[in-house]
Amino acid sequence: MNLSETDRAYIAGYYDGEGTITIGFSSKQCSLNSKRYWYPRAQLVIVSKNKSILDEIQSLFELGHVYMREGPTPPHNLIGSYRISIRRDILKFIDAIEPYLKEKKDAVENVKQCLIYMEQIKLQGHKWAPEQIVKMKEYMEKSRLLKMRDCSSPDAIGKGNKPKYARPSAYTLNY
Repeated sequence: MNLSETDRAYIAGYYDGEGTITIGFSSKQCSLNSKRYWYPRAQLVIVSKNKSILDEIQSLFELGHVYMREGPTPPHNLIGSYRISIRRDILKFIDAIEPYLKEKKDAVENVKQCLIYMEQIKLQGHKWAPEQIVKMKEYMEKSRLLKMRDCSSPDAIGKGNKPKYARPSAYTLNY
């Protein structure tokens, strides 16, 4: 990944306006014993109706994938999303754009710390202990509060954002 300073700044601005990172827990059922197991997950998403911009971001970073789907309004507008689901790749993306972020700088820093924590637990090679789940929930709650702050600031509201986007969720938090 060899990005110019201009590329990093442009993508940071685009992420500030159209991007989000979700952190939370997902579950899957074990086929051997039918028990449900919970595990932490993260996903970075940038949305746009302009697929070429998303393709350009993906080609510059060489991370993630671009997906297109039909939009909710006629005449079947296509909406694209650039998605990164691998934690280490999300960290690479964050490291590249973080110095240029404006609106989401604090929230991205919180998620970065959460992702580093998730990787440390993974490297220890054991299941999540209750105190580790509590720490993850603390990161999630901080993300929720930062999202509420960002959405309810006079600058954000003046841009058409409404605090309703910051509603709390039991399992995932977007910002």
